[in-house]
Amino acid sequence: MILYFKNCRGKVRKIGKVDGRMTPEKIRAEVDRQIKAFCDERNFTIYYTRVWNEELNGKMMTKFDVGSHTEFFYVYPECWDKYRQTVKAEQVI
Repeated sequence: MILYFKNCRGKVRKIGKVDGRMTPEKIRAEVDRQIKAFCDERNFTIYYTRVWNEELNGKMMTKFDVGSHTEFFYVYPECWDKYRQTVKAEQVI
């Protein structure tokens, strides 16, 4: 899986990789870790994270909004549905 950053000018660049063979929980934890490290390097504080699937450049990706209003992170291929289904299953137990 590839982690991308889209800046306020709409430029998208690759900033990391995530092993897609991990469990959905570990994928989410690794994505969160890489996003936090990226933001920390730039002295940006993450106050919240919203996640949903969205098309970007013709590909379905999982979008991460960390509060900047103009800059976002994306994971390809999309992973949110896998993570959400796992969380729902754990909450039922």
